[in-house]
Amino acid sequence: MWMVAVLLLGCSRDVAIGIQELPEGESFRVKMNGLELTSSEPNQWRATNLETNKVYQIELWYGQQKCELSAPDVKVERGFELLTHLTDWNCPGILGYELIDIDNLMVGKNEVTVGLWRQLKGEDIEDSCGSNCPKSNINW
Repeated sequence: MWMVAVLLLGCSRDVAIGIQELPEGESFRVKMNGLELTSSEPNQWRATNLETNKVYQIELWYGQQKCELSAPDVKVERGFELLTHLTDWNCPGILGYELIDIDNLMVGKNEVTVGLWRQLKGEDIEDSCGSNCPKSNINW
């Protein structure tokens, strides 16, 4: 499960958006209400001077492709507490991996290879078969 977390920092109405489990070295962008946010560090973006009690829409982009978020709307509320907004994300075709839509179920055209799994999950575990072999022992 992929997650997007939104953090509200005090009354300053600044919001940090961190996205978990993005593949390393890939080009992702985040927009809030259509405006592109500034990346403050890998997989983290920052929006400043947001109005409280307003709903904002988050978009995740991979290159020119808009990714899907299960819950893209975030309400920015007043306060000092940490606001966490969780949503699943999906980018069909990420890393050149072709997906086929079968009755709204996205199925990979090929097996997931050890190399692709390493890129997606960031694991350094080497498989004795090599990076082009199908990944085995995956815990779903």
